[in-house]
Amino acid sequence: MENLRVRRAGFAYRRVYEQFLHRYKCLSRETWPNYPGSAKDGVQALAACLGYERDDYRMGRTKIFIRFPKTLFDTEDAFQEKKHEIAAIIQSKWKGILQRRKYLKMRSSAIIMQKYMRRHLAKKQADRRRRAVNVMRRFIQGFITRNGSPDEINRKFIAFGKKNWLMRLSKSLPTSLLHRPWLPSPASCKEASALLERYYAAHLSRVYRLKLTPQRKRDFELKILAETLFKAKKNSYPASLPHWFKTDRVNNENSSVREIYTATLSQEKEKVTQTDDYD
Repeated sequence: MENLRVRRAGFAYRRVYEQFLHRYKCLSRETWPNYPGSAKDGVQALAACLGYERDDYRMGRTKIFIRFPKTLFDTEDAFQEKKHEIAAIIQSKWKGILQRRKYLKMRSSAIIMQKYMRRHLAKKQADRRRRAVNVMRRFIQGFITRNGSPDEINRKFIAFGKKNWLMRLSKSLPTSLLHRPWLPSPASCKEASALLERYYAAHLSRVYRLKLTPQRKRDFELKILAETLFKAKKNSYPASLPHWFKTDRVNNENSSVREIYTATLSQEKEKVTQTDDYD
């Protein structure tokens, strides 16, 4: 009897609130995806969003009643169009889920790789620091025992000291024969230092001798002769050491006197020669 009264009133469509809301809830932002209130309130909000007129529907105790089929057809057409948007939303959400799973998997793999790489780098750094500490320890121990006999502890330090001393010596070799400051050597190079100093002094002496002119060589020979004659026998001898001997005391300004002396000496030689011839 109730159905007959509904049909006689002109309401051709009727549906339970829960079913109607479940089918058409995607047509309103208030009801999508889930309505927090009762199904009846959700249907009322959905009808208001769809623009139903007061005469187009009635709200029953458990059902909604729609008078005109056109209202229902418009609602169904809107639902069919909305399904494409819902499918796109579902696809985007599902693709997002898949991509997030892929990202989380890649992130987990990257974290594992980073963990092992950081572990490897940390081990390398620890080994490098350990080797550096051992080198410093051996260097200090070698410095402490550098003057002792060579052994496993100080052998490398002694070799390092020799190399360093030779490099510094090569940059500070004396250039003057009279002033020859020599770089102090470590205990392991005392003998080598003495030999090198003697050989280098001989080298400087040879270079100096090769540069001497014949006249300067003659001056040196005279100096040596004077040393054998006057050293420790004449008080003024030390003061004459810096001065070279002069074989000619006539200055260049008195060249005329030199010429007269040379001519007179030549005449005397001729006279002596003639006298010898007569005899």
